[in-house]
Formats: sequence, C-alpha cells, structure tokens
Amino acid sequence: MATLHIKGFGPIEDSTTIELTPFMLLMGRQSSGKSTFMKVLSYCRWVEKRIMVSTDDLISQYTHYNRFVKELKQFNRLNDEYFRDDTLIKYDGDTIQIEYVGKSGNPKILRKNNFAQGRFNSKLCYIPAERNLISAI
Repeated sequence: MATLHIKGFGPIEDSTTIELTPFMLLMGRQSSGKSTFMKVLSYCRWVEKRIMVSTDDLISQYTHYNRFVKELKQFNRLNDEYFRDDTLIKYDGDTIQIEYVGKSGNPKILRKNNFAQGRFNSKLCYIPAERNLISAI
C-alpha cells in the first residue's frame, strides 16, 4: 500500500505517515493543509506515472536541476514560503519511492524491486480546491 509523509511544508507541520487507500476522507479546520496534502499527493502520483511510462533517463531529470521542486511549484501555484529547512516529503508509491528533504535541492527517487512487474498506466485526475476553472487559466 502506498504511503505519504509530509513535514514542514506550507501549513502542514507533520502529517505522520498516511496510508493511501482507495477511499480517503480528509477532515480538518480551514487552512489546516488538506488541499496542500492533496496537491503533493497528486504531484507525486503524476511523477510516478511519468516514470512508469517513460524511458530510464526521466528519474535522472527529476533528481537534477531542481526540476522536482520547480514543477511542484508551477503545477500547484505554490510559492517559496511553502518550503522550509525542515521540509520533508516522503512518498512510497506502488513502484517508486520519492524523498525530498530541505528548502532547496533535489529528491532521491528509487525504483522498487517490483518496478517491472508493478508498472501500470493509471488515469489520474485532480480537481483543485479552488474548483473555479477561471482561476486555473
């Protein structure tokens, strides 16, 4: 089962390790990090999918030149204030592991032993909390 742990990222102080089940219910106060959690989760799943369906050099592209962080910021319209010195994003997916630590730098991305057998082309969809299509344009 896939898991995600976020610490020191935006409004999230420490999510602990959360198992990603087929049905999840996120509850919390306004501005407590529910949408931030989903943004990071959807981005990590998207990176995993890209790695599964592409060539071997894509992992290298995400682990160099701050591409992981740049795309995360651009994809979700995040600013630098979300990232802190104690930031931790640890995603343990079905076929890869992603670990990002700190305010800047590159993540460690590792393929799991079952990568070749576990590969699949899932369909991903994320509807942002804003739900306003005009704001996304």
